[in-house]
Amino acid sequence: MYRFLRMSAKSMLLVIFAVSFSIPMAYFLKTAGFIHYFIIAGGTFLLFSFIYAVFHKKIEHMIFKKHFLSGYNKRIYDFYDKIRVSFSIADFIDALKEFLETGADFSALWWNKKNRSIIYGSPGKTTSDMKTVYTLTESFQNEKNGVYFLDPQFNKNAPGQFREGVLFVYSEYHLYLFSKYLSVYDHHLFDEAYHEFQTYLNRVETMEKMFALSAISREWSLVAETQKSFLLGNLPDIAGLDIGLKYEALVNVSGDYYDIIPLSPERTLVVLGDVSGKGLSAALVMGIIVNTIRIMERKDSLETIFRYVDSAIKSMNFDGKFTAMFAGIFDTAEKTLTYIDAGIPEPWMMHNDEVHLLESNCSLLGIIELVNVNPKKVDIVPGDVFIISTDGLWEIENENEDMIYNNLDFKEKVLEIYRRPAQEFTDEIVNYSKKYASSGELRDDLALLVVKVRE
Repeated sequence: MYRFLRMSAKSMLLVIFAVSFSIPMAYFLKTAGFIHYFIIAGGTFLLFSFIYAVFHKKIEHMIFKKHFLSGYNKRIYDFYDKIRVSFSIADFIDALKEFLETGADFSALWWNKKNRSIIYGSPGKTTSDMKTVYTLTESFQNEKNGVYFLDPQFNKNAPGQFREGVLFVYSEYHLYLFSKYLSVYDHHLFDEAYHEFQTYLNRVETMEKMFALSAISREWSLVAETQKSFLLGNLPDIAGLDIGLKYEALVNVSGDYYDIIPLSPERTLVVLGDVSGKGLSAALVMGIIVNTIRIMERKDSLETIFRYVDSAIKSMNFDGKFTAMFAGIFDTAEKTLTYIDAGIPEPWMMHNDEVHLLESNCSLLGIIELVNVNPKKVDIVPGDVFIISTDGLWEIENENEDMIYNNLDFKEKVLEIYRRPAQEFTDEIVNYSKKYASSGELRDDLALLVVKVRE
């Protein structure tokens, strides 16, 4: 129903604007010369496109609010919105109790197929009856990952009017949800809830691996190896971009992180960040951040990425933990970079032998409420080079306590060599910075990405 309403609204809006555009253009075609008509038509089209985009966004928000944020559907929406920021079994069970059992009269059964154990069953309801539990777990033990709708006799793929149960299967976990009123809910909501269920399980697995390793062994080298598994190994080959990377941990583990994720042949997401503090807690938060971004469905929405990461950090309840983060989408077809910078030292953009700064436009994540998260867009051309780094590079000081970020000799050196291949240029920057440092070595973790638009 939701998709039908969206498509219907979009189609009606397109027809209205098409007619509104055509009528005056038909008049001007008769009365104006070709050049004047071309100018008028172009300007009018841009104006109508802008107005259409505004109306379309408002109508979609209105439909979403009406369809999902009110009535029955809001209960399911609130449930999967809650598990987005759940980091433990207790968090997930609390979400089940609050939004499904109490708020919508559902009964739930959460089953671990691997060790044949009940993680949670709604007390006093269908799913607490052991005969029902046995029937369900035996009937569906070989199902593949996915969402299945059940009728009152627990048969799969029940049509809408006969649905009383829904089953989520992911890995060794089965989640059964039952309600006599299941058919009144938009079934697309359960697809979203299933996606968040997957995301939650992956997030918990990540945390358990790192906690288990640190509890079993105090060998920091093993912890470091686990942390490295969350970072990108080999750089992907991106058409239109040449990318260089340097990553060094001051000790075995680091709170610095990076990622490069192709979104399409023309669009690439680049992420770089720095978690506050040092040691295992910073490494743990770093692992959660990287994992949160990788398993997101909407990686093309920078605002969504930043809000998810902000919520993830806050939900971990680590005192004083926050992150600075840069995320940008390079579009080699449109020749643009769209980015948000939350506290990363202003990246350098080398354009026509000049250095331009990409200003920070967002607050640090995990500390205060995010109010305005507005991406900024800059035009790029072949030959442009971007230096994106944590403060491990920019805050290096020489014997006079002059930071390299503000050093004119360093700037001249960069402009002298920035046209080299990206990795060679990256290595040169790091070598120069170590010579520049009064100690002759780095004093902080370093994550450095160089992105060059291929000529």
